[in-house]
Amino acid sequence: MPHINDAPNVEVNVRIDKFRYTKAVEKVPAQINCSLCACAGVITHATGNVVTSGEVAGMVPLQVALHNELLVGGADNYLQHSETFSGLGWTGKQPNSYLTTGGMNSTSSINTTNSGQIKGIIRTAKQALGLVDVLKIGDTAAGDQARCLRECIAYMNEMANHGFIFAVLSPAEGHWNFAHKVGASIQFVDYQTDHANLRGAPTIGAQFQKGLGGGDADGGASGVVLAFQKADLFPNGPAT
Repeated sequence: MPHINDAPNVEVNVRIDKFRYTKAVEKVPAQINCSLCACAGVITHATGNVVTSGEVAGMVPLQVALHNELLVGGADNYLQHSETFSGLGWTGKQPNSYLTTGGMNSTSSINTTNSGQIKGIIRTAKQALGLVDVLKIGDTAAGDQARCLRECIAYMNEMANHGFIFAVLSPAEGHWNFAHKVGASIQFVDYQTDHANLRGAPTIGAQFQKGLGGGDADGGASGVVLAFQKADLFPNGPAT
């Protein structure tokens, strides 16, 4: 069975504009594509077919109408298609020049990258799954009431009983998880680590999982839930 995270685990030099590669950026794709992995998780669990992060990236249209949204801050800030839906917030470097493992912002607020990814996941999953609408809580940048991860878990526990699966953002961690109900409890699944050169399998837990196997996140941290009304075709655990 393929790994859901199929991005290259190397620093690469890619070039892209709205139609083809033209401008260079250096990133570490497999370690910073959590939004695509979470979206792939939603589509995989809803369809029963394993969809990879690279396949989801191919669904993101690089059209004129989306050019400004995708290339927020200029083309040099856009990450290659295997990485994410938006370009800002991923440029904070560690001394060794690699990106921070959290991937986005280090505060609990919703930033431009978060908003771009929320919109990207909603748009892409809606189109792939034929959904009319996606429910959302915790997106304070869009006027939603602030929610902590504990509140998000309670919400998902209830909504899962009505046939929903989820993508969950922790802004403080700068990270996305897929989530679904297994038995009587919500299970968080970090499909980003489902990569041959990372952990080789998804990371799972009863709490939100920090990036790259970093353990449970604080339940008091802020959270955003995207809820998709589709039957879970992998109801017993991760798809891979």
